[in-house]
Formats: sequence, structure tokens, C-alpha cells
Amino acid sequence: MADVNGSQPVVLLGEAGVGGEVPAIQVVEPATAEQKRGFTFLDPDFLPDEAPAGARAGITGIEVPVGPDEGLDPPGVVRLALPHEGHIFCTWRTGLTADHLIERIGSLSPTAMHRLDHALYLAGEV
Repeated sequence: MADVNGSQPVVLLGEAGVGGEVPAIQVVEPATAEQKRGFTFLDPDFLPDEAPAGARAGITGIEVPVGPDEGLDPPGVVRLALPHEGHIFCTWRTGLTADHLIERIGSLSPTAMHRLDHALYLAGEV
């Protein structure tokens, strides 16, 4: 948990770098059907090896579920947008200092870690 506009679950993506900031990404509520309207979301169980052609034709996102297996209740998602020419999308990625970190509530399961690593690669975040 971290203090990011209030207490918010986050996934730490690495170790502290320059300035003591740890790369992190916020866990958010899954998008509703209405919020997904007009967007194509990839199934995190069937992620392709590279960004799909649809990412160029439409806006494509990935939601990686994070829940009780990782120590998070209620569950949420790490939402990432794939690059799309002419658009910039929020990824909820941030840098946090030790002052922002509140408590450790769990760790990613091997399945969630694999999904997140792959989604970050497709989104150009690594």
C-alpha cells in the first residue's frame, strides 16, 4: 500500500533508482463494460509475443488481475495501454519514495508476475 492520493494498492516494479524513487504502478478497479466501449482489451491469459496489429487500428489495453492470491482484497487490476500513434494514455505508473510506502500486503503470484511482465513488455514499459 502506498500514499498516492490516499491509501492505494501498488505493485513495485523494481528497486530504488536515482533520487531514491521506486518504480511502481497503481492497482485500480477493473474497467466496466461501459468504460471499455470502443476499446479492445487483450485477455492476460493469451497475450501475444508482440503488440498485435489491432493496437495500430484501435486502442488496445491489458488488465492484469491482482487479488487474494497476491494478498489484495478487494481485487483489482494493473491496467496498461498499448502504444497507439498519435495518442498518449495514462498507465498509472509512478515513482514512489520510501515516504509514500505504507505497508506490504502481499506479493505477486508467479502467474500474476508472468502476466504483468508480458503486459509491461507489450506496453513498452520495460
